[in-house]
Amino acid sequence: MANKPIDWKNVERVLVVRLRSIGDAVLCTPSLIALRKFLPEAQVDVLLEDWVAPLFDGFDVVDDVLTTKRGDAKNRAKVMFELSKRGYDVAYNLHGGTTATFFTASTLAKHRVGFADYRYKFLYNFLAPPSSEFWKQAKTHSAEQQLALLGWSGVSVFDKPRTLLKVTETARQSIENKLDFEDFALVHPVAAFDTKQWATEKFARIIEFLHDNNLKTVAVATSKERETLSRLKELCRVP
Repeated sequence: MANKPIDWKNVERVLVVRLRSIGDAVLCTPSLIALRKFLPEAQVDVLLEDWVAPLFDGFDVVDDVLTTKRGDAKNRAKVMFELSKRGYDVAYNLHGGTTATFFTASTLAKHRVGFADYRYKFLYNFLAPPSSEFWKQAKTHSAEQQLALLGWSGVSVFDKPRTLLKVTETARQSIENKLDFEDFALVHPVAAFDTKQWATEKFARIIEFLHDNNLKTVAVATSKERETLSRLKELCRVP
């Protein structure tokens, strides 16, 4: 069945579902920016996991940042019920996972948009071809893939907005109170999955380059990742 074109002039409320990690949330910001440019007067909301949501403090591109708790079935059921009452015209699933699919379906939106290779695709009524066909290139970045989903549905995305986060004054003051006021680069040399992990040696070379250009570096990781930080320190040929 062919996708029914979206009558954008009658769209007033849009939801974007993007669960999982901080990085995933950051990479969805170009899509949110594209939606805001395309629908300046519409209500544009995003659904994130609660532990990621603070990242969007001060991010005025969206109207409401909705949240759900990972692994909490009762909370998810409550959120799904609330979504069904918000009257969304269009709902995008930028994630494709099962939970995100059920959230998207629960909106009862007139247009529920996802890629054709998503599981439970019968819960969508607008299924998009691969992002590679939209951009006419074999490989696409994650941000481009998400933009393509919007593009297939009629949103203007060819300017490819850059990722964006806002720094609130509260956050700025908190950091300035904890650190000496000096320029530095922040490096996060770990990843959630080994398949996404960049070589520690390459992070070391970057830190050396920054040092040669008079910029100090602060490397951050969790307590469980101390071994990577120790290895990075060994590999860096800087004081």
